Amino acid sequence: MPAEWTPALLTFQVSYDDVNFGDLVDQYTREISLNITPGTVIRVDLLPLRAGWLKFRSGSRFGAVKQTASRTFTLIANTSK
Repeated sequence: MPAEWTPALLTFQVSYDDVNFGDLVDQYTREISLNITPGTVIRVDLLPLRAGWLKFRSGSRFGAVKQTASRTFTLIANTSK
């Protein structure tokens, strides 16, 4: 997580074609959200293996939280599954 992250939940949208994005939810249609600590590394095992594109969102689908500046993420994918 970027060290400068403005406190907010981290949520996701995924797409198979980089055009149509959908909110990432669990089997009960609850939005997947992470309460993160800035400047840390998080492990996320909930992302669909076949999702070609991933968007990070600050806040939830019902209440986005504006970041005070652009944030850069580093994603390390484990494709051995």
